[in-house]
Amino acid sequence: MSAAEARGSLAATEAIGLLRSGASPEQAWREAYGVGVEPDGAPTVSPSDPSEPALRAAGRLAHQTGAPLADVLGTIVETERARERAEVARELALAGPQASGLVLQWLPAAGWALAAAVDVTSLRILAGTALGWVLLAVGAALWFAGRRWIRALTATAREAGRASEPAALPLALAEAAVAAGLDLRSAIAAVGHAMADRTGAALVSVAGSLGAGVAWDAAWADAAAHDVAPSIEPLGHALRSSWMSGASPLPLLRASREVVVERARAEAEGAAAVLGVRVALPLALCLLPSFVVVGVVPLLLAVARGAGMGSMSP
Repeated sequence: MSAAEARGSLAATEAIGLLRSGASPEQAWREAYGVGVEPDGAPTVSPSDPSEPALRAAGRLAHQTGAPLADVLGTIVETERARERAEVARELALAGPQASGLVLQWLPAAGWALAAAVDVTSLRILAGTALGWVLLAVGAALWFAGRRWIRALTATAREAGRASEPAALPLALAEAAVAAGLDLRSAIAAVGHAMADRTGAALVSVAGSLGAGVAWDAAWADAAAHDVAPSIEPLGHALRSSWMSGASPLPLLRASREVVVERARAEAEGAAAVLGVRVALPLALCLLPSFVVVGVVPLLLAVARGAGMGSMSP
């Protein structure tokens, strides 16, 4: 957890305590975060705060629906803390493969240094002969390719699981809205207005379609045609049985929210395990050949030259 995330978590806990002791939302935001409140109830939290979208959505939802802000914030804080734990797990899982990749990147330099330590003539061959220049060029190209390859593999592994994370916020907001007594269609619309982004607009569209009598699956299918589908599909699945049967959606909303976060963590840990295997590819195809080209070959040439088996003129 970063320092900003830790401060945000403490501030949210403080805000919840203030609200439950009788403070107004304006007082709670000001005391806990040092910020004001916009007319729609959203706190003016800095965009640099990792929880800014969730906090602003929580403020809007409580303002629009009359739901207790402390309860809405409590659900959001629980979700954010789960996301932060998943992020910590992601970083821990990636630490080993990343360290291995960093060490392996310097393997060609180690070969060059080893060759120089054994026979300094290898440096003269590399720096002062046409063949040496070719070896340097080939070794540098292989090193650069291996380095870029490792970085690309690491970046891909780092992003694993992030696509499913945005789905946790709509689930948390819907849970708070339903707990406050809203019916499903009103809760979906309230969540959409609270989020105030493209995902929110898709949810408002779903609520409008349901209000117009469109079937549940058709309403969600229309919204899922947009690129926000991964963010809203878990919410649609979680609410479907309740819409059809009238059962309370709260247990399934809570379970779905936990599953989304756990899935993101599992995908990140799986990607880290795959990275530990795949990092062997740039090692075998780029970094080891570079080690041979700039370390082993010049050393062999220097030994051969010293033994009179060949000659090279600068």
